[in-house]
Amino acid sequence: TSWVSPPTITGLCGKLGISRQTWSKYLAADETHDICDEAKRVIETYLQERLEDKNSAAGAKFALQANYDWRTHDSDGTV
Repeated sequence: TSWVSPPTITGLCGKLGISRQTWSKYLAADETHDICDEAKRVIETYLQERLEDKNSAAGAKFALQANYDWRTHDSDGTV
């Protein structure tokens, strides 16, 4: 997929004309949770792909840790 700009939840909210608070409500609602979860999955996939690019890996790693509960593991397997 080719992106005009990197996909973000904030960017998606802007395009939809909703606040992050409204986004959180949609994510929590049974009726809209699945589509919101899919949008998050697309953004997470984009960020994962950025980990392969040394020029954007640090930012992608931060975003994954801050927004997608990613954690780094030490060599002994501890978080």
